[in-house]
Amino acid sequence: MSKQTFVMPTKNYPRPLAVFGEHAAMPVSGEAAIGSELFLKEGSRGSTERAVTKTFRKMIRRLKEDVRSWYELHRRNGATNVVVWAIYLELLLMLVLLILLPFDTVQVGGRYRLIKPLNFTMSMAMYLATVVILLDYLRASMRWKKFIGWGVSICILTAITCITMQAARGTTSHFNNSTPFNSAVSSLMDIVDPLNNVTHYRFCR
Repeated sequence: MSKQTFVMPTKNYPRPLAVFGEHAAMPVSGEAAIGSELFLKEGSRGSTERAVTKTFRKMIRRLKEDVRSWYELHRRNGATNVVVWAIYLELLLMLVLLILLPFDTVQVGGRYRLIKPLNFTMSMAMYLATVVILLDYLRASMRWKKFIGWGVSICILTAITCITMQAARGTTSHFNNSTPFNSAVSSLMDIVDPLNNVTHYRFCR
């Protein structure tokens, strides 16, 4: 007498749910068992993806709210306008350097001369953007905020001017004492760097 495998229909049974961390054993054929395993895996994966998507949406929504609140605060605070204009100048200079970089043929210290001012413009623009955000949230008088903004902007613009000018001349900007002019430029940069740090005294109080 031959043995036969019977598969019971599932149309009258309730719809199965995704199971987490458990194994389901059903006395059915091999195809049905494989199908149940696939269902359990896909159900768990789908629930995990939905949870990750929901968390990501919450993060994006919270970030938008923070940016919107900061922008409203910045719009009411006029003490950082000079810093914002300094950022625009840095970005404009960076754009000009990017356009001229493919045509640069002069090397200083083993690399093309425009690379150094280009790197400094990018880093200084991000630095100034950070200063703008800190000044907007700083609990201080408008007069003190304007003092910090003007001091930081003047120091940063002076430094990038010296760096770009020396790069255009085909020489180094830092620690260059080859000529009296180069020594004066290097000394000026040695002054504005610590002076910029002094303007941050209010941040550390």
